[in-house]
Amino acid sequence: MWKALALLAFVLLSGTQWTGAQKEATAGERPPDISLKLTAAANTTKVGSAVTIQIVETNITDHPVPLGPLTKGMIRVTDSEGNPVKKAPPVVIEHPAENGKPAWEERFLDMGSSRTIDLAPRESMEANFELNLIFDLSKPGKYTAQAVAFDPKTVKVVKVSESESIVTGTTVTSNAISLTITPAE
Repeated sequence: MWKALALLAFVLLSGTQWTGAQKEATAGERPPDISLKLTAAANTTKVGSAVTIQIVETNITDHPVPLGPLTKGMIRVTDSEGNPVKKAPPVVIEHPAENGKPAWEERFLDMGSSRTIDLAPRESMEANFELNLIFDLSKPGKYTAQAVAFDPKTVKVVKVSESESIVTGTTVTSNAISLTITPAE
């Protein structure tokens, strides 16, 4: 259960901008502890339809790997010009009237756990989700999506002032997938 919530947190925090120093692994460094794979249910979808993608996070070591709040990742989505795609507006849920006034809530896509879980050697976690609920894919065009997360063995928090810290570490990047959004007709 916690493993599913941890990966769900990865997915649902996708619109979050990391405020941290990121670097790709270079020659001479140990390979990362995890791998990321991104796939799309369909690479072509109409505007307004679900854009379902799956992310698989795999422990590629022979030892358990802790995954927690600092190793949550994000999804990068860019348009055909390479520009970042904006976040979609929050989902609004209407509830029956309370005290004569309609009740509603904004549900941001952040349902993750703050617990740390151990992903067993060679074990994978996967989750499907709708990218169009996180990013504004309301315009026809070509988009590219890619998952990015901090490698659990290198992630750390660096305090830069009394009230501010940054997350730093080596990043692990998934394969890039191409998505085409066509007019709704």
